[in-house]
Amino acid sequence: MKKKQVKMILVGLVLGAVGMSLFLLRKNLVQEKTGPVVSPADFVDSKRHALDLLGGLVNHGFRVRDEVWEVSLKPKKMELLELTLFSGNQYWFAVSASSPAQRLKLALYDDAGNPVTLDLWKDDHVVPGARIAGGLLVARSGSYYVGLELLDEEGSVETVPASLVYAYQ
Repeated sequence: MKKKQVKMILVGLVLGAVGMSLFLLRKNLVQEKTGPVVSPADFVDSKRHALDLLGGLVNHGFRVRDEVWEVSLKPKKMELLELTLFSGNQYWFAVSASSPAQRLKLALYDDAGNPVTLDLWKDDHVVPGARIAGGLLVARSGSYYVGLELLDEEGSVETVPASLVYAYQ
């Protein structure tokens, strides 16, 4: 090998090592501030269970959106997702949180922050964790906010992976 090639390889190794060190340092700082880091693998069950909830609606003409919103829920802290919903369409939202979660809250708000009434389905605890679904017929097109909250007591769990999917007709 030529000296120039060896030098380029060494520079690449050094830069790679520095980059990995910064990544690990950042990961440790994030863990200290936010608690345990939830990995993408932790969302597999919550995503599967949320999709299972909406599976039956497909037979009734609903289309399930490809996007899945994955979020790490903390007790008593609501997370919001902004969506554009269209008048005349019926929507169903399904949320699943992995074990050890026990209770979830699903809420919908209009663009002014007013609560919108959902027809709610509560978890029957057939699978570990917590699940909830809610549906509505939208009267007015616009921006809406889906709110998710883990209702478990603070201290019982730190962070729980949860997934939201929705279907429309």
